[in-house]
Amino acid sequence: MLKSLFVQSGCLLAATSALLLSGCGGSSSSPVPSTAAKSADVTPATIEYFDRDTGELTGKVVYDYSTADLLRSRYYAPGEDGLWGTADDTDSLFLECEYVAHEAGDNVLPRQRFLPVHAIARSPTGAAALAASDQPDGEAMYCPPLEGHRVAREEYCTGPHCPDGNGGYRMVLSREREGSVVTDSQTLTAYQGGVEDGLLGQSQQTTITLNEEGRPETIEIDVLETDFASGVLADACETGSNAALETLQYRSCKLLNETVRYTYSDNVIEREVDYYHGYVFNHTEHSVRTLDRELSTYTVELDKDFVSGAPEPLRVTYQLNERDQVTGSTRREAGEDGELDTADDVVTQGPGYEYHANGNPKSTWQAPGDQGVLYQYDSKGRLRSQTVYPDTAGVASSKNDFAYASGQLKKEEVFLRRSAEDPVLVLARRITYRGAVAGFPVGFNADGPQFFSNTTLSGLERRFDLP
Repeated sequence: MLKSLFVQSGCLLAATSALLLSGCGGSSSSPVPSTAAKSADVTPATIEYFDRDTGELTGKVVYDYSTADLLRSRYYAPGEDGLWGTADDTDSLFLECEYVAHEAGDNVLPRQRFLPVHAIARSPTGAAALAASDQPDGEAMYCPPLEGHRVAREEYCTGPHCPDGNGGYRMVLSREREGSVVTDSQTLTAYQGGVEDGLLGQSQQTTITLNEEGRPETIEIDVLETDFASGVLADACETGSNAALETLQYRSCKLLNETVRYTYSDNVIEREVDYYHGYVFNHTEHSVRTLDRELSTYTVELDKDFVSGAPEPLRVTYQLNERDQVTGSTRREAGEDGELDTADDVVTQGPGYEYHANGNPKSTWQAPGDQGVLYQYDSKGRLRSQTVYPDTAGVASSKNDFAYASGQLKKEEVFLRRSAEDPVLVLARRITYRGAVAGFPVGFNADGPQFFSNTTLSGLERRFDLP
């Protein structure tokens, strides 16, 4: 029954979460780290979508910044006749982000991850599907952060028309504080073809207890409602971890409950997490994050394997430069003796990164056979193009070209492979930018979720799960 549930919509993950309904076709063959070109003086104005076979314009998103604390956008398409400016043209909500200002003196806590969806990112098959479809992972959202505010509602493709699919969702987020206890609630309502789908509704409540410094001391995440497929999986996982089952179902068994405890000292954060299969306790994981300013390193240590809960000590050390940019990383895993810093440790060097004097990243791709990103800048140090090479075949998976006017970013064109069989890069999207609008997010990614960077200290510190 589960297998038929996953395939009946034609998109493998459609029944996994409403967050995945909106993009079954996938928007990119590889995530493109285009943040190098974004700046605080612009904000997206439009996105145009093009058919990769014919080059025709198939849809357009227009952003609206006219209402305070409400980021609006709508998707326009030519309708069934394929012609623009005719009676069957359609328009539908694309993305709406409603913000509320933090109250004076309110502790600015990050949004807590949404476990029903983050369970997908914790499965190897689920993580691969999320990356291929460029969907939110339970931590990242489509809505960009706004300083001094939090997101109260994220609504995506709840109407009958949207690019790459006909499904969407509404996520309502609320926060209440009483003394040192903060209660976060997140409720997701799924939509298909503009109609609410009650079978895919999900919700969770998170209770956060703050210490005297206003930092989280304990966090209790409790999923109150989940979709049918996740509920069945949670029941099947009650007897213990099952890697094969988790891989088949595209999600981790640990999806309904989680308890986190923090302790702080100087530049060290200790984290202790109780994991559950459904609501059945599985194991406790300990981790330590250490920022060493003298050595310019950020180190994360874990003591347990996430799936099985078996002892598997692991340490990942990130090297930083003076701008707190990651220049490299070293991963050290315990060998057969089960202890770190012994002769049988398995040591793996991560990718290295270099930067220009102004902080712009240098290319990690130099010639065919390399793997990485090729950056090209103009005489003013502005990013003009970036090309992603996902493997050692020397064939690009994507390219972004940037154009400027009057000192501001004005246009970004995204080129993707025509198909899996035809690797020629063709125009897939065009994003135009306008000057920043006071009171609204700036420089955000208009083309997908707002993922945290793995190449900056601030991005690593904001991640819930490391490495």
